[in-house]
Amino acid sequence: MYSMTGYGLCDTMIDDVYVKIEMKSVNHRYLESAIRMPREWIRFEDALKKRIKQRISRGKLDVFITVEQGSHAEKHVSMDSKLASSLRNSLTEMQHYFNVQSVSLHDLLQVPDLIKVEQAEMQADENVQAALLQCLDTALSQLINMRFQEAVHIKEDLIERLTLLEKVIQQIDSVCDDVKQNHREKLRNRLKELLEDSDVDEVRFTMEVALLADRSDISEELTRLKSHCKQFYTLMETASPIGRKIDFLIQEMNRETNTIASKVNDLAVTNHVIHMKSELEKIREQIQNIE
Repeated sequence: MYSMTGYGLCDTMIDDVYVKIEMKSVNHRYLESAIRMPREWIRFEDALKKRIKQRISRGKLDVFITVEQGSHAEKHVSMDSKLASSLRNSLTEMQHYFNVQSVSLHDLLQVPDLIKVEQAEMQADENVQAALLQCLDTALSQLINMRFQEAVHIKEDLIERLTLLEKVIQQIDSVCDDVKQNHREKLRNRLKELLEDSDVDEVRFTMEVALLADRSDISEELTRLKSHCKQFYTLMETASPIGRKIDFLIQEMNRETNTIASKVNDLAVTNHVIHMKSELEKIREQIQNIE
């Protein structure tokens, strides 16, 4: 079981370029990855996203790839010829106007944008892609490990709440027969009051009371709730993504709980149902972060 929140980092040297890959992930219904990288490496984006998809199933993932070229990286020096020509004409006029004999090279270098020093474009070949993928794998491993560690704490909380749910289910189960019998007696007494002055077939009367009482039977709902709890425990031990399955399971458990509430008109059972719905809501909030 894994959560969807994590962080990973890797840095490496590719040729004479220092590369840092930083990533973070948060909750999301599906897998959504956004990669920010130098323009020269845009061609690698599909390969990087494919690698992410191989290792992560859900979550919003932001990946930042930053580079810093080393001191030995090739540099290109260029001069803005149009600006230089315009500057030469202006300096000639200024020499005559101010009676200045010469302008030094140092003075010319102070002119903004006259001389440009640019880094050579970074390589974008298969070797670079392989090195990037290797660095990405390292960062992904860190992120996945953090997601696993967080899931350990989530699992502890879920087990605690499931244990409470099982106790409440058992408490309802223990009074189920009494509740059914009480309901049958209440129906019998109520119907006798309504039919006090009428001739009633006792056998038919007893059958009708039994049918009405059976409609309030919650044994099937309790059995399904117990089964759902067992499935929940099993899913938490699964390595594959389980977030959607658990979400569906919680919906089913809520449905069974609501059915119990609608069937049974008993104060003790109603209080237990309220407790169950409270715990199910807390579980539902927790599982939103499960992959």
